[in-house]
Amino acid sequence: MTARERAMIRDFPALLVSSRLEYRAPTPDDADFIHPAIVASHAQLQPWMRWAKDIPTFEATKLYVRRALWEWHDRESLDYRLFYNGDFIGNCAVHTIQWDVPSAQIGYWIHAGFQGRGFIAEAVERLEQFAWEELDLARLEIRCHGLNAASAKVALRAGFEQEAHLKNTFRDNAGNLSDALIFAKTRIPRSDGESPNKNSAL
Repeated sequence: MTARERAMIRDFPALLVSSRLEYRAPTPDDADFIHPAIVASHAQLQPWMRWAKDIPTFEATKLYVRRALWEWHDRESLDYRLFYNGDFIGNCAVHTIQWDVPSAQIGYWIHAGFQGRGFIAEAVERLEQFAWEELDLARLEIRCHGLNAASAKVALRAGFEQEAHLKNTFRDNAGNLSDALIFAKTRIPRSDGESPNKNSAL
């Protein structure tokens, strides 16, 4: 049985918590609250999120939600909806999972009305803990647009090391050639003989 097949038959938690936040796995009705959040935050998301090039229709948001459900089922991405005092405030995911390494990336976005309060830093810390403990990763990355100073700050504050500055590696939503930053932590997975209590993440 491959690592991916083993992941397919595992159950991952549908609810996580941290000091201020709840993290809920995707459900079919998520578009009802995600769509207004994306619309309200589009001006802040559009420069950095490639999926936010245009203001989405409700149907497009439903497809976004459906894709998250598919990817959860296929263990390609584990999205969590972020809630603060019952309000939806954003999304944080362990995505681009490569089970044969194993490695993954953490991605995130937040409702414009909840920026600047440390919620994404808290979410990254919780999802990082989840990734090491539940997925037993060897490598965890955060990638962002080269000009996205806020996202880079989150990665550095979380202790991720900047490994690369990729120049002219993609075009942003305005069609401009753009750079990307790659931040990472690594460790030896338990499956490779590391003690569960000896996390050597850098």
